[in-house]
Amino acid sequence: MMKNPFNILLTLLLLGSGVIAFNTLPIPLGISASVADPSPEKELGLGEFRLGDLPSKLDVLGTPLQILKHPPGNYNTYARLVYPNLIVDIGDEKIVVLTTTDSSLATPDGVRVGDSLNRVFEVYGQQELHSQGENQVVSYSFSGGSYLYFKLESNRIIEISCGFLPD
Repeated sequence: MMKNPFNILLTLLLLGSGVIAFNTLPIPLGISASVADPSPEKELGLGEFRLGDLPSKLDVLGTPLQILKHPPGNYNTYARLVYPNLIVDIGDEKIVVLTTTDSSLATPDGVRVGDSLNRVFEVYGQQELHSQGENQVVSYSFSGGSYLYFKLESNRIIEISCGFLPD
């Protein structure tokens, strides 16, 4: 089991480095559930969508640009739906990961792409930053088994992802 944030980030980068054909949004699925002292459980999502929602809630987005099948991992079924402003991973008929680079989709706490690192810290608390190429990342884990991940460039959010930690 991984115990320090650097190992978590490294795993996140290695497992989440799948490149979508028209975009380069990595999905950080490699965060370990063994993060020390997770924050209290929190409702996570982007825009009107929440982790744990049924896929039918995505109908308002229309037909996905791509549907990618993935090995199920911890799930019996798993697929990634790619929309113009959102990537959604579905595991066992529930939304399990949401990722965006679009400023129109905020977290339930109102943090969105384009916000500053200081805004992230104001809302979610101070956290250590880690390098990812030319970018910085900051991530949070929660006691309910979920994570929240922010990718930053010049101290501005360029990507937000949230999901359930693997078992």
